[in-house]
Amino acid sequence: MSRWGNFGRWMARFALGLTLLGVGGGGFYWQLRTAKRAGRAQPAKEVVPVAVFTARATDRTVVVRATGQVVPSRRLELTPQVAGRVIEVAPNLEPGGLFRKGDVLVRLEPDDFAAVVTQAEARLADAQAALRLEQGRQRVSRREWEELPPDDRQGGVDEDLMLRRPQLRRSEAAVKAAESVLAQARRNLERTVIRAPFDVTVLDKFVEIGQQVSPQTRLVSLAGTARWWVEAAVPLDDLTQVELPDADGNGGAAARITRRSQGRSLINRRGRVVRLSRDLSPAGRLARLLVEISDPLRLEGAGRAAAASGTDTSKGPAAATPLPLLLNDYVEVAITGRVMRNIIALPRPTVREGNKVWIMGPDSTLEIRAVEPIWRTRTQIWVRAAPPEEARAGRGVAPGERIVSSGVPAALPGLALRVLGTGRTETGGAAPAPQRPARTPEK
Repeated sequence: MSRWGNFGRWMARFALGLTLLGVGGGGFYWQLRTAKRAGRAQPAKEVVPVAVFTARATDRTVVVRATGQVVPSRRLELTPQVAGRVIEVAPNLEPGGLFRKGDVLVRLEPDDFAAVVTQAEARLADAQAALRLEQGRQRVSRREWEELPPDDRQGGVDEDLMLRRPQLRRSEAAVKAAESVLAQARRNLERTVIRAPFDVTVLDKFVEIGQQVSPQTRLVSLAGTARWWVEAAVPLDDLTQVELPDADGNGGAAARITRRSQGRSLINRRGRVVRLSRDLSPAGRLARLLVEISDPLRLEGAGRAAAASGTDTSKGPAAATPLPLLLNDYVEVAITGRVMRNIIALPRPTVREGNKVWIMGPDSTLEIRAVEPIWRTRTQIWVRAAPPEEARAGRGVAPGERIVSSGVPAALPGLALRVLGTGRTETGGAAPAPQRPARTPEK
């Protein structure tokens, strides 16, 4: 093959390559010019599902909760008024024994006191006889005085001596003294029988038959059973919610006394606030209220059988209990306080740190409001219902607003919300209340 033939073939191949390269470049350029431009994608707006309930305003009664100790309202150490030897002790005179007013507790040997009574009666009889004799002499002296001539009566004769008036006064005084001695002797004889001064229960016993006692000897320690007190320790701030009795003891808030064990109510009694102690408890600097419980041992009427069987007759299934109310026991006290008007009760978890509340606004966005608690219970925080104009200004909670009760990640004002369980955001109105708080008005 000639040299020029090879050169022609090479030029043909080179031309073909340039042609293909031009066609490819032109096609790429055409594609760039005619292709549609892709726009920037906008991120979807985040909508957080939340649980809500509707705020409702009601009137609520405050219940102040405290703990207290049961103490007797009347307590005494019984001692004899005379000295003697004990000859009888009541069979039931043991700790826990019950006695009515006037029941015999202890008898002392009465013989010496009976002898003194006999002697005093004899002295009184002698004095009365001497008085009657003197009264007879008085009649004789008066006749003699009347028989005297008028001149002798007006002379130096002492009328009192003639009529024996000093002797009469002495005899009358002797009778009165003898009567007084006899009355004292009879009282001492009666005091050999020691009786219950009022309805009592025995706390402790210190006497036995054969023991020699004196007025300084303790016989028994007694507590009255008509009324007992519960000394309840209450924070000073809570006293403003408790009705105290007036100066005459009238009025006073009602209270309920409860004793629980393992979550079960063993004792359930009613009482009344009767007094505010004038000093604070040393521990905790708390005010001390005295709550009175009438007939604490259920000894009157139908309660007597209940006390014997250890059953509380208060109404309700939790009232049946094998335990009576016991002195020195620690119990729970729920004092009915004043009524608060126009209150919204918020579950404690819905009041966030800093007393903030999350609101689902009318446009289904998150609003963060500050609230001012006025009362706290174990499960709720109470706030005043705010007027709608204040709520719109971002202060407080108005009735009908939706409170967010569930958690919200990265909670910021304006965050889009929707009610949990629905596929859309709400634009207004009151949301359903799947978690409506239970009413527990106590502290």
